[in-house]
Amino acid sequence: MKRRALIVLALGLLFSTQAARADWTPVRRINYTNGHSYYPAAAVNSSNGVYIVWEENIVDNAEVYLRRSPDGGATWSAIMNLSANAGASMQPAIAVGSNGSVHVAWEDTAPGDKEIYYRRSTDYGDTWDPAKRISLTGGSSEDPSMAVDSQGTVHIAWYDDTPGNWEIYYARSTDGGDSWSRARRISWTLGRSMNPTVAVDPGSNIHIVWHDNTSGNMEVLYKKSPDGGLSWNAGMRISSNLSGVSQCPHLAIESKNPTHIHVVWYDETPGNPEIYWRESTDGGTTWRGQPVRLTMNEGNSYWPAIALDTSDTVHVVWHDTRPGDAEIYYKRSSAGGGVPWSADRRLSWNSGVSIMPTIAIDSSDSIHVFWHDFAAGNAQIYYKKYVY
Repeated sequence: MKRRALIVLALGLLFSTQAARADWTPVRRINYTNGHSYYPAAAVNSSNGVYIVWEENIVDNAEVYLRRSPDGGATWSAIMNLSANAGASMQPAIAVGSNGSVHVAWEDTAPGDKEIYYRRSTDYGDTWDPAKRISLTGGSSEDPSMAVDSQGTVHIAWYDDTPGNWEIYYARSTDGGDSWSRARRISWTLGRSMNPTVAVDPGSNIHIVWHDNTSGNMEVLYKKSPDGGLSWNAGMRISSNLSGVSQCPHLAIESKNPTHIHVVWYDETPGNPEIYWRESTDGGTTWRGQPVRLTMNEGNSYWPAIALDTSDTVHVVWHDTRPGDAEIYYKRSSAGGGVPWSADRRLSWNSGVSIMPTIAIDSSDSIHVFWHDFAAGNAQIYYKKYVY
């Protein structure tokens, strides 16, 4: 009995020590260049490999760069230039498949106007296929977002001014990136439809949010395809203000309950930009209640990003000017986005401006947050991780 008690006590101390170690790591700088590094996008694979892509401006030309960590952020590979052309390569997006594939898309001026380009690796990022042009429109194609479903189909959405105003376009590859469908217009509004984010649920339903100013000011719109991108529903507005600007939405879908969708954006309804959240519990058919305000401060809260862990806890990051300059903040809700939300936690502490965070969570529930930061004098990519 005494020995069992000692074992239980020892296990209790071990778990207590492990729990005490669960915290955010120190900030780490990912790149060291003389140029400016912007717009990071992150993804993780099933083996807890971490990928980060960004736009790098050196000598008046922008390229898309990638760096990867095979061990959850402990060590990092050499930096790779994925675009390497005479055009300006900007605004990258990244997604990973379950088979070790890595997919990157970006906007590129190589053809003369901006078009969407794509590149793929089938071996976890060791080697890469040649770049492919995805959009072939008469207008400017910008700001791609991408996702890979459980069947390996790759989905890309972007905004495009071919119709004469900005609208949302979509393309897919059903063979893992070998060939692509023609670009398809999926928004039809009188206003400007911009900044889409795409996600897929385990049933291969596709969900897209973006902002649109048809009502007179920017609002968040949502649309769904129930058949892998072949057809799309009518869509709906999910922000509900009349005077404030609602912009830059980002969404995530629960794995245990894939009809539960979470969307965040920033909204100027209170008089200054704040972060808002709303959910659907029926796969996007309806949206519950009114949008919930997540931040309450005198600073400006911008550019939210959202991710869910294996327990479907909701994690949100954004940048916030409450300290005087912009810094990265974080909060979470273990109630599926409902009350209670944790208190805001500041993640960056430096003399530079820290903005535009992105977030990814691996299968061990480690949280990976990246942003671009002017602490070094020029914009560089920085990284912080929460370790359980």
